[in-house]
Amino acid sequence: IDYSDENYFDPIHAKTAKWAQDGDIGMKRSTILCDYGPFPIYASWFVGKEKKFRPEHPSPELEPLMVNAAVGRELIADGNHGMKMGERFWNLERAIMMREGRTSKDDKLADYMHKKKKKGTVTGPGGKTIKINRTIDRAGFEGLKTAYYKERGWDVTTGHPTRKTLERLDLK
Repeated sequence: IDYSDENYFDPIHAKTAKWAQDGDIGMKRSTILCDYGPFPIYASWFVGKEKKFRPEHPSPELEPLMVNAAVGRELIADGNHGMKMGERFWNLERAIMMREGRTSKDDKLADYMHKKKKKGTVTGPGGKTIKINRTIDRAGFEGLKTAYYKERGWDVTTGHPTRKTLERLDLK
């Protein structure tokens, strides 16, 4: 994924964030796994392909195999089931926060993140490491937030999960 200035607010980042969040809470936190165990095996670029420890691209299929083997029964049917568990957790949490008064206006960054430049190293075009020195553009952030809401199936104005999303996840 390209985090260069030109692609920093690409909507693919919303999809990637959702995928990572659903996998994290649906299969790691809910099954007491941590990033120190399986994560480097299934997603690290430092594991040699010849060892056949990881797929060509990160996949949610490894954790269920490890969890099921550890507990001796099928706790998570497969990666898709685990990802749906995570999606349900995120939407249930969001619905509770909305009920308690949270709105899309609360989904914001601290003001200094839009003003103070930050230096760093990120992945750029072609997977090459590049140096950056930037602030986070407010309009770009709002656009990415809208893309994230759409990816989650949330109303883009209020940030609330839509009825359709809640019903699809059996959370009506």
